[in-house]
Amino acid sequence: MKRLFILLFLYAPLLFAQTGFERTYSMFQDPAMAFIQPLKNGGYIVCGKCSSLVDNTIDFCFFKADANGNILWKRQLKDSTFISFMPVNEEATIIREKTDGSFVFGGLVKDPTYTSGVAFYGSLDSSGVLQNSFFKTSNWLTSVNALLLNANGNIVSTRDDYEGAGHHFNLLELITTSGQDISGDYSGNYSIAKQNLIAITGGGYGTLSMEESYNIYPPFNMFPVVTRYDSIGHKLYNYQIQNEVYSSDTHFTSLCATPDTGIMICGYISSNHSIILTHFNSTCDSVWTKSFGGFNDQYPATIQATNDGGYAIAGRRDNDVLLLKLDSTGTESWSNTFGGMNTDEAIYFQQTDDNGFIILASTASFGAETVYLIKTDALGKTSQAATITEKADPDESITLSPDPFSSTITIDFPHNVNCTINIFDVMGRNVFSKNLSGEKTKLDLSILPGGFYYACFSGRGFMKTHKILKE
Repeated sequence: MKRLFILLFLYAPLLFAQTGFERTYSMFQDPAMAFIQPLKNGGYIVCGKCSSLVDNTIDFCFFKADANGNILWKRQLKDSTFISFMPVNEEATIIREKTDGSFVFGGLVKDPTYTSGVAFYGSLDSSGVLQNSFFKTSNWLTSVNALLLNANGNIVSTRDDYEGAGHHFNLLELITTSGQDISGDYSGNYSIAKQNLIAITGGGYGTLSMEESYNIYPPFNMFPVVTRYDSIGHKLYNYQIQNEVYSSDTHFTSLCATPDTGIMICGYISSNHSIILTHFNSTCDSVWTKSFGGFNDQYPATIQATNDGGYAIAGRRDNDVLLLKLDSTGTESWSNTFGGMNTDEAIYFQQTDDNGFIILASTASFGAETVYLIKTDALGKTSQAATITEKADPDESITLSPDPFSSTITIDFPHNVNCTINIFDVMGRNVFSKNLSGEKTKLDLSILPGGFYYACFSGRGFMKTHKILKE
């Protein structure tokens, strides 16, 4: 069972300052979002896929939110006029902002039988209108798994070319935003992991992929391969991670650049639920490996280098969204979890200009709202908090039920008490106030929209805050 979220802070309405948010959304049908990008003027762009409203296919989907998570626009697109097979499924896997505020995205257009498809590149203007597109083909199926914009404004992308019969080829290429080839190189017969293209400190690029082998079972135990490329996309070398795998169930999932022009690889060991980190230098020599954790259910989705020289990891812990901060040596500084009563997990995250973090997550805790955005401060918190001294006072055993609630919520005190309840939304706005007395009170909160709220109790000698969820 999930824990009850409890935040303690010095209650004063004029001092309530919102430094982050938790927002859930249900703007698309069956959405599966893949990537989030902070924008240079504040706010965020998100891309993914969703079910079509007119047939049984899949469409591109996008939404743009402001700095507080409010939706500015959403788009569900289909651009398949040039595709020879119909109908088609269309997926956006990654999106980047250009210097003029428009966007470039990459993904896949394929037939619903998964037997053929093309890597798709598209451009959106600042309001989400599709401007142009182009595609790359292979003999069988190819998709854009990651994409960067280099200093010249050209696209650096990775494609997984699936040639049938289990054969994959990992390709990194440089192209213009209109589709002209510049350069690139195949790293070998590897299946590249999504969102695992990084710009190396000092120049060049790195990828994380999987070596093909029919002699290793199950398939997800294949040895990972790190490939380094120069600044024009030519392969320098591959390094197969073997010595850093301490058991057959070690799975590496993500990588990031390190300040010493090296690479940090992140993964997990499923048998003991540990996160594992390996730091490689610029020639792919292992510098150190650490593992830590041991929780019942722990999975690191992605790792990012942080502005203080350390690292942060987002993923899942005990069916909650996990945000974990590490120092430069891989030692844990702090960790926080977010979510509701069911399974919630991070998909992707990035550090923001205020040294906080924005997390794109999926959630099964909030009914139809399956897209979950979490904005934190630099300490991984979604609101300012100041710890108060706890006392053995009447609020010690305050309970609120049910949680989540749909329209009414019952508050139980251990004995008669007089206090005031103020309910704040995630933006810090006071949306409900009432004086309470007695041992039990039932409140009708049906007028409130669904989402997270903070129920703040204050009385003689005590203050208490409970985080509650309205479905």
